[in-house]
Amino acid sequence: MGARISSTLLAFEGSKAAQASANQRTRQTQADLYFMKHKCVPAPPTKHAVLHRFSDSNNATVGNNIIQPGDLVSNEVGSGVLIIGDIHGCVDEFRALLKKAVEENNNNPFEAVVLVGDLVNKGPASAEVVRVARLTPGIFAVRGNHDEGSLAAALGDEERRKKKKYQWVMDGENIENECISDGIYLSDDDIMWMSDLPYTIRIPWILQEDGTEVTVVHAGLVPNMPLEQQAVDIMLTVRELIGIPSDNEVGNIDLVDARKHQQQQQQQLARELGDSDQTSKCMYQFDNAEALVNESEPQPWARIWRGPQHVVFGHDARRGLQQCEHATGLDTGCVYGGSLTGIILPRRKLVSVAAAKEYCPR
Repeated sequence: MGARISSTLLAFEGSKAAQASANQRTRQTQADLYFMKHKCVPAPPTKHAVLHRFSDSNNATVGNNIIQPGDLVSNEVGSGVLIIGDIHGCVDEFRALLKKAVEENNNNPFEAVVLVGDLVNKGPASAEVVRVARLTPGIFAVRGNHDEGSLAAALGDEERRKKKKYQWVMDGENIENECISDGIYLSDDDIMWMSDLPYTIRIPWILQEDGTEVTVVHAGLVPNMPLEQQAVDIMLTVRELIGIPSDNEVGNIDLVDARKHQQQQQQQLARELGDSDQTSKCMYQFDNAEALVNESEPQPWARIWRGPQHVVFGHDARRGLQQCEHATGLDTGCVYGGSLTGIILPRRKLVSVAAAKEYCPR
């Protein structure tokens, strides 16, 4: 009996040591050093990633797609792809949805699971969500605005570090070394994984009924603009678009100038409301807005998106599930007491689990 207790204690101490190592934060990662020098979060090394099938990964070229460094490769075995909406630190619901989705997939594992971003903030276990996603083979993610903000706070952004919603980022920084194993905190490996998250993931082997590919982005895209020219703040924060015709009523407005004008209007409204976050980048003007020239009110970008990709996104919990012709929105407000939703492709089967509670008021 004594030997059994001793071996159990040794195993426990070993796991504690492993957990402490897993939580190690030196602040000397490449992302940390970049922030120290440039005072901003580094862009991902691959901004627009392509997810290839494992069976195709040994070929230099897959169809018309040349495999590039930084591209992603699915699991060796499995069936279909699961895309999951905004998790926001709801780790129990995350695990429950993964389990339920496999059951809905005839108990087959997925070739890949793709997260639409905003893995963190507002919920109870943000660091654990990052750890589960990073260490589970076949899980990939795009960068969301809350991932970007949390990364900035972790790297040293003093303004963000003052805000309550980013306090979880610093939890491990204030714990004595001997206690760092008691819990899960952001580590150097977590930070580098987050800093590597691309803005979009294209899945060329998952085709819709009309033959279009699937692209995953956190917030949205501007129509009539190549993926490589999409602005970062559009991909991370856009919810609505408004078309403003020029003097000849064609709608030929310069994108950058129009966006700056809109942001100035939003900032003015924010000052009047006394809340700088109240109107955070949810509306943009853009050029060649054919579908919006006759609209006087902002429109959800997904309603006027016409491809060529079918876009799966999150970020818009107020609208909830959005099923448009060429875009699908999966943010169903889990952290607000709603549900966590995923879609199984190519079957387009929705699967969701209810939130255990309201973790954060709207």
